[in-house]
Amino acid sequence: MKKICTVIITLSLAGSTAYGQLYIKGGLGYALSLGGMQIDRDRTETATLDQFKYHYGAFGGGFEIGGAAGYAVTSSVAFELGLWYEIGQTYKATDVRLNANQNRTTEYSGSLFGFSPALIVSGEMGNMRPYARFGILIGLPSTKSVETRPNNVTTLTYSGGMLFGFHGGTGVLLPLQGNLAIFVELALQGGSWGPTKVEDKTGATTTATTLKTDFNSSEPFVSDQPSLPFGNIGVRAGVKLNP
Repeated sequence: MKKICTVIITLSLAGSTAYGQLYIKGGLGYALSLGGMQIDRDRTETATLDQFKYHYGAFGGGFEIGGAAGYAVTSSVAFELGLWYEIGQTYKATDVRLNANQNRTTEYSGSLFGFSPALIVSGEMGNMRPYARFGILIGLPSTKSVETRPNNVTTLTYSGGMLFGFHGGTGVLLPLQGNLAIFVELALQGGSWGPTKVEDKTGATTTATTLKTDFNSSEPFVSDQPSLPFGNIGVRAGVKLNP
């Protein structure tokens, strides 16, 4: 048994030494938000019955740009660190009243700078290399709401804290001439974020508040910290280079 283990370890190290190489890649993508929460609602006030339309979603959708640096341990196993920026999903809600001075429009937007350490497992299919990526998500998000009324504008900017979740996907690598290859993949992301700070700017006045989640014996659960989702599913495409 010891001899078998020794042979397996020796072959693994030999394969790693023979194949090990660094690579870099970069690309663009677009994602649709997944899951989420009630962002806001449209309201139209009438003399008889008000009409409502609800907006649900997450802030993880939109255009993405990013890249990754990796190390191929063997021909089928690699480790990489991905870095990318998500422009994020935007939502708009309106509140139309009989008294026009009470009308309001609110726009919500979010963005995310993400890191993703991941394990890559690949195989061969003719001239193509299908692969799967399994990773964790570490993100630095921010969200903003801009409420516009006839007489003033209020902007709430949420920040602080980190997002932890998962990030994975499956795709195919198409080798080109030399050290270049192109990739196309379907990516999946999940995670929610609890901001720690909010800045309220109304007109010329700006105030900053620290958001907390407290537990004590007198009140079972007190929280002014929202949980904002950043889940998405999307398509990415780009170029991979083995220097």
